[in-house]
Amino acid sequence: MPYDVVIVGGGPGGYPAAILLGRKGYKVALIEKNLLGGECTNYGCVPTKALLNAAKTSNHLREYDWIKGGIEGKAVFDWIREIVSETRKGIRHLLEASGVEIFDDEALSINNNCIRLRSGKELCGQKGVLLAIGSDPVLPSGFSVDGVRVHDNRTLLETGEPPESILVVGAGYVGVEFSYALSGLGSDVYLVEILGRPLPQMDRDIGMLVRQVLSRQGVKQFFKTSVQRIDVDDRVNVSLKRQGEVQGISVSSVLFATGRRPRRIKGISSSGVRIDDRGFIKTDCSMRTSNPRIYAAGDVAGPPLLAHKAIVESIVAAENIAGNKYCLKDLVIPQVVYIEPEIVEVSTGLDPGKEYEYVKIRTDALARSRIEGSPGFVKLVYEKDSGRIVKIILAYSNASESAGEAARIIARRLTIMDLEDGTVHPHPTLSEAFAEAYYYASGKHVHVIGGIKKKYKV
Repeated sequence: MPYDVVIVGGGPGGYPAAILLGRKGYKVALIEKNLLGGECTNYGCVPTKALLNAAKTSNHLREYDWIKGGIEGKAVFDWIREIVSETRKGIRHLLEASGVEIFDDEALSINNNCIRLRSGKELCGQKGVLLAIGSDPVLPSGFSVDGVRVHDNRTLLETGEPPESILVVGAGYVGVEFSYALSGLGSDVYLVEILGRPLPQMDRDIGMLVRQVLSRQGVKQFFKTSVQRIDVDDRVNVSLKRQGEVQGISVSSVLFATGRRPRRIKGISSSGVRIDDRGFIKTDCSMRTSNPRIYAAGDVAGPPLLAHKAIVESIVAAENIAGNKYCLKDLVIPQVVYIEPEIVEVSTGLDPGKEYEYVKIRTDALARSRIEGSPGFVKLVYEKDSGRIVKIILAYSNASESAGEAARIIARRLTIMDLEDGTVHPHPTLSEAFAEAYYYASGKHVHVIGGIKKKYKV
């Protein structure tokens, strides 16, 4: 069946391109075997941030003695399902309004510009095919998910209510956010990480802060620790190994948050599409693969596996399929951890041959920080000679809303002096901490207690 464009995957790497191309008048087929919205809408970004919002609300209820009451875990999970369902319906409406034909079917194989479906249909894209097939959770060798006692991020929220107790394996984004959220809703949480700190891929100061936050939440944290064995009965009995010693823990559930791997589709290699040694599809800056009629976007096109990166790639792929010349170069992608305080890290590559300085200030002295009851910090790393900012770390309530500003500063190669020239943040806000940080670098700060200005080691 001929189409202008065939898109495989209805998540953030696929549906934006379908909508844009549909609006441009192209005949578009979108194939999704599971649920529209992909991992983000159904299992990741949307439901976990709703869960975190409930946990933050629960924490506030406990913090203020003039608010009485609590949050019922089952009702929270029901509410999350409603949000996910409405978001998914919204995506379908946008697609249909753009003239996109949706196939609730599975793409079994690709042959150049044609996709074979499980139903037996073959859909061909005369102008191109976009593969946005996503990724799947990956577990350590020897372990498996049963969806009852042992979970990945997809199955846990389908249980209907928070577990009485849970051991979370892996202290990356997923593990940290679930640990914070579930402990906030009353679960007894254990967090296990084989490396020496939470969020080991991010700045060390972030890891220190997260460790403190989770400790205040009552999360029991085990670092440089591995899971040796899991036995499931009425409860889950887990053997942990740390520094040569084995320790047993009994919990009602286990969550594996130990990474993801790209999905594959049969025929990809024979269609001339190159795959790297980790299984990701190789693309150029236009999101075109080594086969000029096949594009890729989102998780399957390589890390970081983030929805906001997937959306941008999807848009770029759509524009190039439409004949426009868009190129993603040096894309600056914010990393966000949605606990309380929210944490943002945005950075570009640092040159070991250059000298860098950093400033770090706490938000304690800001009026809004006292109102929110959530202290945090801002850290800026910049070139000593030019003042060009190369890394920004924000840790305060709703810091994610400033992530775009931080990314633009890095992408535009702005300096400390550039930010001082006419950049005004409203008062009282937590984003004032951003301004205080770059004023601190030049000695013009006002609301700073115990700031730091030092050489930064690459």
